[in-house]
Amino acid sequence: MGGFMELSEAMAQIDALNLKKSEKLVPSKMTNEELARLRFTWVSPEEEELVIAELRKRGLAL
Repeated sequence: MGGFMELSEAMAQIDALNLKKSEKLVPSKMTNEELARLRFTWVSPEEEELVIAELRKRGLAL
């Protein structure tokens, strides 16, 4: 069965991608570009509130 990797090998590769929970978001320390990139990222409802508040403070959200 060439071409198939074993489950343990697949899991090791996933671990190598470093898909761990990222550090806590601190919107006030993020650039506008970093904040804009968050739209492609999952954030918790609490983090979303912090991001929206920061965008409003910067005049970038209604």
